[in-house]
Amino acid sequence: MTDSTPDNTRDRLLIQAEHLFSQKGFAAVSVREITSAADTNLAAVNYHFGNKTNLYTSVFKERWVPRAQGVRKFFKNSLSKKQTPETADVVRAIATAFLGGTMTDDERRCQISLMQRELAHPSEAVTIVVSEVIRPMHHDIRELILPALSEDISLEQLTLSIFSIISMILYFGFAQPVVSRVMEQEFDAQFKSRVIDHIVSFTMNGLNGIRKIEEKIAAERISAVDIMAATLAGSRESALVLRPKPRIVDINTNPSIQGRIPLPIGHGSGRPPWNRKMVIVPIKKM
Repeated sequence: MTDSTPDNTRDRLLIQAEHLFSQKGFAAVSVREITSAADTNLAAVNYHFGNKTNLYTSVFKERWVPRAQGVRKFFKNSLSKKQTPETADVVRAIATAFLGGTMTDDERRCQISLMQRELAHPSEAVTIVVSEVIRPMHHDIRELILPALSEDISLEQLTLSIFSIISMILYFGFAQPVVSRVMEQEFDAQFKSRVIDHIVSFTMNGLNGIRKIEEKIAAERISAVDIMAATLAGSRESALVLRPKPRIVDINTNPSIQGRIPLPIGHGSGRPPWNRKMVIVPIKKM
């Protein structure tokens, strides 16, 4: 029995529901339409899933998420032989996993279409996707590329960079008909390889640009708050000479700083309302 016509009624419902939901969206698909496509009786959805909403959520849990986890597994396996992969290796592995990997073209189109419709009308399914797919994938990528980035980069900037990388890859995935027509080029294996090369090159230039900007900002960030933080950290000389480049200290993990940074007027107890990393300006006696 093939995957498209399994003998198990519950599996047939999941497969046909996924197909219909990806084509029309949740609201436009009726239970009768699903059961008819699955060649079963009208009560089967309630019997196996309770209702249409539960069936929709199960499509993500049992169909969408496993395929996405397969992409993550392909990505990690492709880097497993590299003890310390370069950032370019990581980006190439991500692009290859998404644009090639284990999914067929039909599965990839279904995956993208289903998620696009979910994002247009978010439900519990998007929470499942974030928890079981997106957060773990972001964690993998962050841990792999962080050592190559500037120590001045914030968690927000790093996360946005990862979103930008994945967004570019996804666009080349779902917009292949557009890219092919604009480029007047069939999206075959050879062209896909050149697209991946472009993604790697473009990403590396972007990350290098971010690093230079962050380092420049850190070097120029000299203010009264910086001087106060340095003084409270243990240096109390009245005459100060600032070195050219400040040092970044994580106030969440540095015991000598925690609890010693004054909060702005009107701000209660808890974290300071600025970035989790604070600039500490090195000082010395005149």
